Amino acid sequence: MTNSAVTVESETPRSFVDVDHASAEALRIYREVLSSQLEPEHLGRMVAIHPDTGDYAVGADSPAARFALRERRPKGMIVTMSIGPDRPHPALDRMLDIGT
Repeated sequence: MTNSAVTVESETPRSFVDVDHASAEALRIYREVLSSQLEPEHLGRMVAIHPDTGDYAVGADSPAARFALRERRPKGMIVTMSIGPDRPHPALDRMLDIGT
C-alpha cells in the first residue's frame, strides 16, 4: 500500500464540505479514468486534478503538478495525489492549500 497525501488547493477559503466533495470527486476521477492511463508510466509522481472539469496535470512533485494545472484552470479547487495503487480515502490525509 502506498502512503499518499491528498492536497486540496483553492483560490479562496472553502468549507470542509466543499473540500470533502472536491476530494471525493477527484478520487473518483482518478480511480475511474486516470489510474489506468497514468499508473503504467508515472508511478510515484504526482497528479493534480480539477474536480469540476476532470482536467489534470502530472508533475514530479505536488507543486509542479498544481502549477501546471493552475495555468490552464485558474479558478476552482485542485486536488493533488500521488500516482499509484491503493489510493487512501481523501479524508484520511489532506491539507487545504489556499493559493492565488
